[in-house]
Amino acid sequence: SEVFPSMVIEFTPGGGFLEAVFGGFIVIFSSYLGIAMTSAQSIVGDEPLRRMLLTPTNRLEVIVAKVIGYVIIGFLQSLLLVTLWVLAFSLELSTSFFSLVIIMSLSALTGSATGILISAVANTRLQANQMFLFVLFGTLIMSGFFIDVGALNDILPMNQGNALFIDTAFKGLSLLQVLDRILTLCAFTVIAILTATFVFARKPTLG
Repeated sequence: SEVFPSMVIEFTPGGGFLEAVFGGFIVIFSSYLGIAMTSAQSIVGDEPLRRMLLTPTNRLEVIVAKVIGYVIIGFLQSLLLVTLWVLAFSLELSTSFFSLVIIMSLSALTGSATGILISAVANTRLQANQMFLFVLFGTLIMSGFFIDVGALNDILPMNQGNALFIDTAFKGLSLLQVLDRILTLCAFTVIAILTATFVFARKPTLG
């Protein structure tokens, strides 16, 4: 609150409020955009994928398979980030390991779906990189951590993921109590996957 005078301290976690809130933001930010950056290159320019599409495999199966693969990678990265963060600041989490697994999986899932969508829309790797940078800075600006973004705070996946993590890890809320945020993240993922499949299915060739 001394750094951000308008900040209201709603809870007092072990290890410090600023370390918990800002650290949680960095964990979700890194988890969401870290996996989005990697998956943004997963379709565009993928030469082996050209040959695989000659088989009876449809585009939805390709998209879902890539999303699942990157979710696993993102989940492991997220748990490593959380472990380092908790140990570095001696934080005490008020949630179970199961809840933490669900939250980190959702963060990786939305990041993977975002990156796959970027990769499906882009025609070249350069376009995918440019689009990811736009998403990166747009997400940072509209994250709601620095400025109030109004109704967008209840829609954007990064914002919902951060609020979900803070509510469960430090405020002690159960997953059922934050079910609305979970459903929002799941809805975003489904929409992103279906949109990516629609765009990908209408591409005559891969760039």
